[in-house]
Amino acid sequence: MSRKIITLKYGVQMKEPRRFPPWLKMLLILGVIVAFLFGGYYFVIWIFTPTQEDLVQLSATPYIIVTPSPTIAPTPTVRPTPTIKADALYELMYFYNNNNQNAKAWINIPGVGLDTIVMQFKNNYYFLDHDINLNPNEYGAVFMDSRSKIDFIIEAGNVVVYGYNNQGGQQFKRLTQYLKADYFHNNSLVIMDTFYGTYNFRVFSVHIEGNDEVYINPIDAKKMPDFIGDCTQKSIFESKNIPGDNDIILTFTTDIEHTEGSRLLVHAYLENE
Repeated sequence: MSRKIITLKYGVQMKEPRRFPPWLKMLLILGVIVAFLFGGYYFVIWIFTPTQEDLVQLSATPYIIVTPSPTIAPTPTVRPTPTIKADALYELMYFYNNNNQNAKAWINIPGVGLDTIVMQFKNNYYFLDHDINLNPNEYGAVFMDSRSKIDFIIEAGNVVVYGYNNQGGQQFKRLTQYLKADYFHNNSLVIMDTFYGTYNFRVFSVHIEGNDEVYINPIDAKKMPDFIGDCTQKSIFESKNIPGDNDIILTFTTDIEHTEGSRLLVHAYLENE
């Protein structure tokens, strides 16, 4: 396309300036934008792509694995958290559902072979001549004092359990093994399973008394230190297990074979976690 000749002031003539069509201008602008974007993209790749030398250097750098130190939480000074063993719970539930809800616990002393259910009645006479099936039986059953409360163990105070020794080879005959030093020192664990939890006790005292009345009564918190001190002092053997002044006590009391009127007393305290 030829350009027109225009006459300027003072008679100067020149050709009309070349004009580009609008579509060509848009094409040029788009080309510049595309070139800028592609150029920026490849520039970024060039900056961040490691060279062969970088890869060699990285492979030679050892990895340092930092293991965080474990957080050690302070142990709270509380009573054991109740946990129930399935087999003991089954046995307790069976007797509970079939014996007028008199089954209260299961006592197991692995070292001396004592493993028996513990009953409880509203008085301390019924199970002297009734067995665990509530049938009349001169040998009775192992039973808990009617005043002992184990539904809230930290307030139980002195939990008392009775049983015969010299009649019919009852379970409590095994408690006499605590009169031997080796049994006393090596078999202190007593496990008590209840509907409220499984609790571990440690034997710390064994002694013989002509009358057990002092040791079978409920003990309040104020008198507990004196009670524990008396049990410890009267023990035939000195124990390595030392209860605290306000620990919960489990007291076993039974008759002594061929010794009329005397009682064998074994005391254990509830272990903290």
